[in-house]
Amino acid sequence: MTKNILGLDLGTNSIGWALVEIDHDNKIVKILGLGSRILTMDAAEVAKFESGAKTESGASKRTSLRSPRKLNERYLLRRDRLHCILNLLDSLPEHYKLSIEFENEKGKRNGKFKKGTEGKLAYYKDDNGRFQFLFKDAYNQMENDFRNKYPEMFYHRKNGNETKIPYDWTLYYLRHKAVTDKDFELTKEQLAWITLSFNQKRGYEKVIGQDEKVQKEGELIDSFVGKVREVNKLEEDAYQIILVDNNNEEVELFKYKEETKIAITKVGDLKEVEIISKYDDEGTIDFKKTEYIINEVREFIITDVRNTGRKIKENFIFEVELETGWVKEQQSKFTPKWKDSKRDFIIKTKYDENGIRIPKGADKGRNINIPKEEDWTLMKLKTETSLTSFNTKNNTKGIASYVYYNLLQNPRQKIKADLITVIERDYYREELDLIYKNQERFHPELGNRDLYEQAIQLLYPNNLNHQKTIKDLDFNHLIKEDILLYQRDLKSKKSLIANCIYEKENFERTDEKTGKKYKNPLKAIHKANPLYQEFRLWQFIKRLKIIKKEEIVNEEIKLNVDVTSQLLTNELKEDLYAFLNDKENVTEKDILGFLNKKYKDLDISTENYKWNFTSEKEPCNPTRYNFILRTKRIKGFDYRTFLTSENEYNLWHFFYSVKKKDEFNKGLNNVISRLLDKTGLPKEFQSELVKNFSSFGGYTNDYGTYSEKAIKKMLPFLRLGKYWNSDDIENILSKSNQEIKQKVLDKEEINGEVKDFQGLWVSSACYLVYGRYSEVGEVQFWQSPYDIDNYLKNEFKQHSLNNPTVEKILVETLHVVKDIWKYYGEEIGKDEEGKIIYNKLFDRIHIELGREMKKNNKQKERDDKQNKENRKANERIVELLRELKQSNSSLQEKSPFQQEKLRILEESLLSSIEYDKDNTEYQLSNGKITKKEIKDITSKEFSKISRSDFERYKLWLDQRYQSPYSGRFIKLSDLFDRKKYEIEHIFPQERITLNALYNKVICETEINKEKKAFTGYSFISNAKSKKVFCSAHDSEVEIIAIKDYEDLVNNNFSGRKREILLSKEIPEEFTNSQLNNSQYISKMAMKLLSNIVREKDEDTFRSKNVLATNGTITTTLKRHWQLNDAWNEIISPRFKRLNALTNTNLFGDYREINGHQVFINTVPEETSKNFDSKRIDHRHHALDALIIALTTENHVNYLNNISSQESSEEKLNTRKAIKFQLTNSRRGFNDEKEWYFLPPAQIKSKDGIDEFEYQFKDFKSKVFKDIAQNALENTIASFKQKNRVIRQRWNKYLKSEDEKLNIIKQENLKQPVNYNVRKRLHEDKFYGKVKLQNKITTLSLEKALIEKYDLVDDELVKEIDVLKNNDGKSVKEIIELLNNKYAKVSVYEKFVATRFGNNLESFSQIPSDKIIKVIQSITDTGIQKILENHLDNYKEVINDKPKFDTENAFSSDGIKELNKNIIELNNGKFHHPIYKVRTSDAMGTKFSVSEEGQKSTKFVVTAAGSNSFCGFYQNGIERKFYIPTLRESVESLKQGFEPCPAIHPEDSDFKLLFVLNPSDFVYVPTEEERENSILIDFNNLNKEQMNRIYKFTDGSGTTMNFVPANISNPIIDIKAEEHKKIKDNLLFWEEINETKKGIVKKIKPLFNEVGLGSENKTKSQNTSNREQIKSSCLKLKVDRLGNISKA
Repeated sequence: MTKNILGLDLGTNSIGWALVEIDHDNKIVKILGLGSRILTMDAAEVAKFESGAKTESGASKRTSLRSPRKLNERYLLRRDRLHCILNLLDSLPEHYKLSIEFENEKGKRNGKFKKGTEGKLAYYKDDNGRFQFLFKDAYNQMENDFRNKYPEMFYHRKNGNETKIPYDWTLYYLRHKAVTDKDFELTKEQLAWITLSFNQKRGYEKVIGQDEKVQKEGELIDSFVGKVREVNKLEEDAYQIILVDNNNEEVELFKYKEETKIAITKVGDLKEVEIISKYDDEGTIDFKKTEYIINEVREFIITDVRNTGRKIKENFIFEVELETGWVKEQQSKFTPKWKDSKRDFIIKTKYDENGIRIPKGADKGRNINIPKEEDWTLMKLKTETSLTSFNTKNNTKGIASYVYYNLLQNPRQKIKADLITVIERDYYREELDLIYKNQERFHPELGNRDLYEQAIQLLYPNNLNHQKTIKDLDFNHLIKEDILLYQRDLKSKKSLIANCIYEKENFERTDEKTGKKYKNPLKAIHKANPLYQEFRLWQFIKRLKIIKKEEIVNEEIKLNVDVTSQLLTNELKEDLYAFLNDKENVTEKDILGFLNKKYKDLDISTENYKWNFTSEKEPCNPTRYNFILRTKRIKGFDYRTFLTSENEYNLWHFFYSVKKKDEFNKGLNNVISRLLDKTGLPKEFQSELVKNFSSFGGYTNDYGTYSEKAIKKMLPFLRLGKYWNSDDIENILSKSNQEIKQKVLDKEEINGEVKDFQGLWVSSACYLVYGRYSEVGEVQFWQSPYDIDNYLKNEFKQHSLNNPTVEKILVETLHVVKDIWKYYGEEIGKDEEGKIIYNKLFDRIHIELGREMKKNNKQKERDDKQNKENRKANERIVELLRELKQSNSSLQEKSPFQQEKLRILEESLLSSIEYDKDNTEYQLSNGKITKKEIKDITSKEFSKISRSDFERYKLWLDQRYQSPYSGRFIKLSDLFDRKKYEIEHIFPQERITLNALYNKVICETEINKEKKAFTGYSFISNAKSKKVFCSAHDSEVEIIAIKDYEDLVNNNFSGRKREILLSKEIPEEFTNSQLNNSQYISKMAMKLLSNIVREKDEDTFRSKNVLATNGTITTTLKRHWQLNDAWNEIISPRFKRLNALTNTNLFGDYREINGHQVFINTVPEETSKNFDSKRIDHRHHALDALIIALTTENHVNYLNNISSQESSEEKLNTRKAIKFQLTNSRRGFNDEKEWYFLPPAQIKSKDGIDEFEYQFKDFKSKVFKDIAQNALENTIASFKQKNRVIRQRWNKYLKSEDEKLNIIKQENLKQPVNYNVRKRLHEDKFYGKVKLQNKITTLSLEKALIEKYDLVDDELVKEIDVLKNNDGKSVKEIIELLNNKYAKVSVYEKFVATRFGNNLESFSQIPSDKIIKVIQSITDTGIQKILENHLDNYKEVINDKPKFDTENAFSSDGIKELNKNIIELNNGKFHHPIYKVRTSDAMGTKFSVSEEGQKSTKFVVTAAGSNSFCGFYQNGIERKFYIPTLRESVESLKQGFEPCPAIHPEDSDFKLLFVLNPSDFVYVPTEEERENSILIDFNNLNKEQMNRIYKFTDGSGTTMNFVPANISNPIIDIKAEEHKKIKDNLLFWEEINETKKGIVKKIKPLFNEVGLGSENKTKSQNTSNREQIKSSCLKLKVDRLGNISKA
């Protein structure tokens, strides 16, 4: 019988695979193939995944980068639509209208600017080609306002021109006049300018569920925006403030006492109110503990700044006193120059329910801070407060009047991000509405119905429904609501919600391609749905077990006794459900407390009972609980009557469905009113209910497994008692299959009467309702590799796993399996389409998921945290070892084994006896011990203690020096004598594989033999004080009595070991450590692979032919099968090479083991941090996969203790039988007998061992290690590359036709020009071309014109323009005409400039020695001088060199100081405040974004890492190289060519040989192979040739870097600084170069295995033998399986 078994090892970024054929008849195991598939992921991404953090997919990254583009596209779309409407109203100026294309080439509405143009509505070109402002009359009116107030602003400059205020301020003037003066008539063009301005800044529209507060346990936090209704002076320095809800002024929020020296709050001000309700475990709110926090941002004058004299590190602590009398502490190195200045502060004041400040904490209940970027919501409130106050006082609307007023008060006022921050969209809505209403009487076309109907037909030619909806409205609504302020609904993302595996839609759909009818599955239920909450609660009650920790039965202690059936009766479960239904979550303590009230005589508490869950708490009904808390806030309200099941569902549905703020505010009132009517409760509670629910934050996107419809059908079977209804049951039971019904009866152990069908398991409910139970969905059968292809293309839903890292692995795994099937499968013919038909290949699939793959994020976070703590402990231990090493040279501080020894010493005796004398005696329970005796074991032969001895010592400490079975003292002198004492497994190895220390003790050798296969407790119980001769005591010893044993165990042990020692039988939790991983990822992997090997009669998601194993099993078998030795031999050449390079034995040496000289790989202790010999070669994944493939179910069962779930003799015999079959014994270390697993496929019987022959290709052997080693040496890893730079665009969109939405394919997408680029073309920063007066040079006219330099001579520029435009001369002709006249010309050097990222605050990060150079790059020389003068105030001279304190000079305070003194810094001249500057940079390799239009003047730089390709060119035997930019590659690929030019751009004699991309493989031939290529058979490379395969990493210029193909991590990789610190350093190598002067030798430090002398460079241009790779390499083609061929 022959079986093909596929082994898969799935890691974070790797797939190891091995296909083996086992022929049991002929006793042959053949390795058909094996390999490692590596997915390229950077180290940060892997670390992020393994630490439990959420990883980001490539699509997610593109989405985040695409978001700004989408926002811009929507802005442009609104503008285009406005253009069409304003043109219809004849409102656009003629010059602006000419730049717009109102119809496209298909005759459809357009509104876009013509290609290459982008007109400005307010500016037009005069006859001289100069821009002029269109609305001069309005500007002059505005200018008069400023002239009257600030005449000094207007003066004549040296050139005779008069200064002006910005033309753009005219916009605010016009908007202000249009709002405040009903009789002010705007021209049509002015109205169009105003309308288009609203498209640029239109305010913030809140969506329910965004920006919500994080809720703390025991607190309910709600946030409201309160509006000040009244301000009453109470006494001196105190005012009463009354706040009402800003959304409903009838609801009073809070009244409080504000203590301040001056009145700061005015009627109409807005403040954020946080109400924090404290509640206990029962959900009862303590109103006296309720806190009200008033949050606001206010501007105050600082009256004093005092140094307290206290310091924190380098900073002094200053007291900053505000004009209100409030004091804030501020840390700073220097005294803040704040006195008498105004600043914004965030004030957070805490009040009790009576409005009195709570003076607790260091801040006395008032926290004062400086606003940060994340405080934008409070800055928003500040702006809205100022706006509301101004508008109320001046009876106006919107923002324009407020802005114009402030400009009049302070012309230096910054508007954007200062005067106006983010504000609600309603302010813009109100202003625009008022402007249009006031202008309707001046422009009758705004009320013209015919024009309006034309407009809606123009905008919505196919959307008849929307036409009908807005038909009776007007231009005001159309422009305001439909275009400018329109907010689309958020995408539902419904497609990402999991499908229900049972229920489908009621209606049928038709497949476009095949015409087949189908029904889509329903979507899974939201977890906040009350039905889901009930469903989960009944499941919890069903799964809940109550366990009594200890019980005495017949004078025997029984541990962990299940008492669930005694305590949890059906009647009690009813009460338990009611109890849990009102809770958010439940703890073990809550459950036991509930039971203790029911069974007062039992004393049920956590001391003597526990539940069966490992988690600290389990969820109950958080949806209802939240509703209860909000209704409990209302005094006198009957929340139980209100929160009926129906009302609860209606409330949830409202909060789940409504997202828009205005809909939420209107709808909530109606919902609450309707629910009060239903329950008959008084309407007087309505306002309070609305208030308490108005701050509800919505729900996170979290969904279950089943649909709501499925849960409704299953719930009747889960309910019990008064919640259960027989009518719901009978209808379903009548339709159930009798066979299935019987299966449920057997499983649930019920009789079959209707009343028995309550409180069932979910699986039983599924069987009764749907006739099946599946955790993942319907099972499938894949008969050929094309089925896998079909699944990936048509069925697999991208992002369905919600984990991009795991999704990549699973998808690639299926591709690998598909390719294995095609490569190794037997071809049996072709189908009608000409596809090859393959025979079945796989009989079984064995899989191991890496531990990170199996864990959820919480588990990974917890493990990552623990690992960090362990690393800290190890670092501490290493330091201690270094100190000890000074007196003991044999210590290795980096040795993990010796670190473990020290950890025990550190944590045990030595820490407490360090300073005692050697003869000091210590009293133990059964004798004395001296410090000298302890030192004999811990220091005399410290570094030579074997691991087994050390384990003995650790156990000896752990059990307090006593044998648990005799109670006798164990002497140190006898501890390591194996004839006297042995390590004993409490739960015997014959019954369970559990090698953890908590299952081991030290006991007398003879007693251990007497114990046999009993547990410790069972042995003591049966021994009954039997006497046994013990050589350790040289006498007969009585086995300890049961009572004394219990006392000894309770006194000397704790935790898990105590529990094991007191267990008579092996508990279930220990006997089934099989991988029962419930993670969806694991289930998906099992299900998908089961589809390949599932047999026809199987209906479970996991086939019996899929075997799950784990890392512990793989590691164990690897050691027993001697594959660790094979692995060390495979990687040893790398260590030997480093020895040869350094002329040392630092990296290993030969040792004699069992009479053979064996090379032992080592690394220098200084470089061994995090070193793992397994991880340095990619082939270790293939090795693991080979072991996984050859692992049997018996291996898994034995090592995972599957056979020992009961104490019956039958089970024990089964386990013994498995051990007998799979294992054998031999003499090991210290001549001790040890058992080991037999080599793969071999089985021991009474007749002896069935020996197998092992084969790989033509190699055969009886030794499995040799075959495995040979197979691995002939294996090359393959890499998944990211080669795709462009992809053909494909798009569909919805179109309304005949009142139906049809899917339309976009036209002309198959043209070569329609491609999407998959990489960044350039960096985000963009530049504009500038002419710098201080950057002028002289060139020949020819060079200046050909290379397109800007000429300095204006007359020459005009002369050239005339020749070019009027006379039609070419550049060449112009040069010939003018070359004699202008041999040399002055030109501006090519420079570009940008404001991108040049906020002045960013200068604070620039070092002192570079700041002057950066300032000199600023294009405005006036600003240069101002900043240099400002820096002089922060300068100190050290060693005759100036040092500038840039951190403080350009801090927010430093910039305020600069702008405060800007006239003085500018030598007495006026200058606007400086917040941002424009810096210049040489043009260099920057390129324009587009060749025409506005973007032709915008320059960008190529994005880092985007140059993916490297061209190798050859002429004869000489080679040249060229790396194209991404733009060049894209253009070439779009034309269907190679990404590199066919001919070298700089030398046409060199033709393209091949192109390399990162992770491409090359072969480096020997000199003999170069001359005779027939010597290379790529299909059958030998071991030496395999070592000459290299992977291309990157290139730059003519430098090409490679790394040996199978190397995953270097053996050594240290920095120069670390290298210098090494004592007695031998890590040097000799570089030998052949030069004209002869052989030159140079000693260099060794930093890296691959890069050698290059610090942190795990790549090289040369082979291991120092041959240059690029000059002779041949490109290889490597498929997924690692098969090699020449490219």
